[in-house]
Amino acid sequence: MKRPLPQPPPLHKNVSILVPQAIKLGLYDEFTLWDTNGVSYSKDGKQIGKPKKIASAVGKKLKIHDKVAWQKFLDKGKE
Repeated sequence: MKRPLPQPPPLHKNVSILVPQAIKLGLYDEFTLWDTNGVSYSKDGKQIGKPKKIASAVGKKLKIHDKVAWQKFLDKGKE
């Protein structure tokens, strides 16, 4: 009888929960969250599209560059 493989933990959910907590605690010297969904590469290795900066932090000081994208990131932690 085959047993189902154990499911890995929901990685994106965990990151969306842990990152804001780590920033509040000052665990990062510097942190930057990028959205790379619109980025791809051509056959010759050239980048197509640009990553979008969502948020950055230095120590405990968080700067949100894209409020909608930041909220989407946080919402992944609620799924």
